[in-house]
Amino acid sequence: MSVKYGLMAILANGPRHGYALTTIFDEAVGSKVHLNRGQVYSTCSRLMRDGLISETSVGAPGRVVYELTDEGRSAVSEWLKHPADSFGAGQDDLATKVLLGRISDAGDVSAILRVQRESTMSTLQAHRSQQEAGDGDIAELLQLDRLVYLAEAELRWIDRAEERLSNKNSEYQR
Repeated sequence: MSVKYGLMAILANGPRHGYALTTIFDEAVGSKVHLNRGQVYSTCSRLMRDGLISETSVGAPGRVVYELTDEGRSAVSEWLKHPADSFGAGQDDLATKVLLGRISDAGDVSAILRVQRESTMSTLQAHRSQQEAGDGDIAELLQLDRLVYLAEAELRWIDRAEERLSNKNSEYQR
């Protein structure tokens, strides 16, 4: 999640003070993600340093109000046009554990995958229960949909990892 670009996307609609940025961000993304004010103000300081936002005199006395600069408007527009890097170039913790568990006397890959499967199944069931309750707003429901699909994908990956590892082990036993 990019707090930097999230705040700039909000500022694309007009000047806002820090508290409004926090509130609008939290409302937009749902209850799964919350920004603290310190994070908002430190991010705004960096954005000002980089020339992407500036302070404006519009607003109540004593309140710092931020607005997007032309450079910031271009940057957030470009960010919104490009696909999200959901998968990243690096490996995630689970893949790393499995790969290192294969070569380490300290780990049992079958146990790593079994524990992860149980945890993921529990998480998936919790998310599905929340979906069935259906009492969230659209942001929360969309977040839950994504979390369900990610958990299902992880379970499929665990199945595939077990299959591949089983096939590799049987090849070595020949």
